Parts: sequence; structure tokens; C-alpha cells
Amino acid sequence: MRLDAKRSRTLSAASVQGIFQIMKALRLFAAAAFIAVVQTAAAQTPEWIWHANGGKAPGNNERRFFRKTFTLDAKPTKATLAATVDNEGTAFVNAKSVATIVSWEQAVSVDVTADLKAGENILALRGINHGGVAGVVARLELTFADGKKQSIVTDLTWLAHSEDVVGWQTADYKKEGWEKPVSVAKLGAAPWGD
Repeated sequence: MRLDAKRSRTLSAASVQGIFQIMKALRLFAAAAFIAVVQTAAAQTPEWIWHANGGKAPGNNERRFFRKTFTLDAKPTKATLAATVDNEGTAFVNAKSVATIVSWEQAVSVDVTADLKAGENILALRGINHGGVAGVVARLELTFADGKKQSIVTDLTWLAHSEDVVGWQTADYKKEGWEKPVSVAKLGAAPWGD
């Protein structure tokens, strides 16, 4: 009887130690998953961007042009573009006009799945400001056949231009004059809010 009780205590101690190891591993996994989610969410918050204008404030009826080139390993099975411009503008995917924006208070959301391809793609925005603060903001949400998701958002990796250069929304664009935009605010922040 004593031998069985000793073995039972040994098994119980080993079981408890194993449970503690599993719990420790789960805590580490949960912490890593939380950090990954927070970093992804922070990295994927679109920014209201505008042309730097040499440090000058945006002008009345000022037109500015923005573009982002990105490469896709595969054609997405679903792609939705949400965008708006203060005050009005047009969104392009691979040189095709896909949305007209008439007011910054009314963001557009369009399915652009058919307009994207595996390989190099271009997302472009033309913005027109009618005075005061100016900005463009966009998020392209992509879903692929394997379930993977990807977002392309307006941020400081985009390029900005002050002139309507022929072909600016295509892959074969004239590279001169394009510069890094300025970030006016993160999506949800003043002066636009949510």
C-alpha cells in the first residue's frame, strides 16, 4: 500500500509540474499573440496624407496626386477599397477610375477584386481641396484563396505630386517630381475624427 501511495504522489507531482509547464507556454503564446495583434493593428491604421507643399498650407482648389505601388504574390479572391478625400477626388486601381469621392464626410467603399492582379499593382488618389485642411485617406483590404489577409493603407510610403503628370496612375509613370507626403493625422484623429 505504501509503495502505491508513493508512486501516486510521484505521478501527481510530475503531473502538476507538466501542467505548470503547459500553463507557462500558453501564457507566453498568449502574450506573443497579443503583441502581434497590437503591432498589426497599429501598423495598419491609415493616415490622412497630403502633399508637403514646401511647408505651406494647402490652398483653395489645390489638386494633388498620390500613388502607391505594391506587389501581390497571387490575385486576391476579394478586394475592397474604402477611401475619402477632403474635399473631393477620384480613386484609381491600375489606372482605372474605380470611385468618385464627392465629400470627405461620405467615404466610398468599392469592390476592386477584378481590377487587381498577381504582380505589380498601383493604387492612386487624386485629391482636390476647397480650402482649409486637406487630406486623402484609404484602406485596401485583400483576401486570398488560402485565407491570408493583407491591407494597403495611406501612410508615408506613398508618393505625392503637385502636377497632373500624364500616366501618373500607371506603372509607367514619370518619376521626377514625386516626393514623400506629409501625415496630417491618423484615421480617427482630429480634425476629421471618425
